Amino acid sequence: MQMLPVANETADPTYAAIRAAVSASYSGALGSTRLPPLEVLAYLATAIGSLYREVAGAHEGPEGCPCGWEPCALMDVITMQQALAASALPNDDPRQTALLTMEPAGHA
Repeated sequence: MQMLPVANETADPTYAAIRAAVSASYSGALGSTRLPPLEVLAYLATAIGSLYREVAGAHEGPEGCPCGWEPCALMDVITMQQALAASALPNDDPRQTALLTMEPAGHA
């Protein structure tokens, strides 16, 4: 499994641009819907999952995108979960993030 780096807004312009776009969407939804912050964040996560499924579908089968990426839904979702947790959890306590850096030993 590929572990994605925890992005740094000042060092990674791609991350900075994506974060700015997501932040604008979040702020707009929060202001226009009056939903609680966590509910809006859950909608954002759902949208990311839907986008993943669409992009993965475009890469499957013989007629899929020829870029070479081969989606693996379970491992890809785990990678995205780890990236979310690594950036959302406080990193001052190594016990909280120790599992984020472990490679899975297998499947249950």
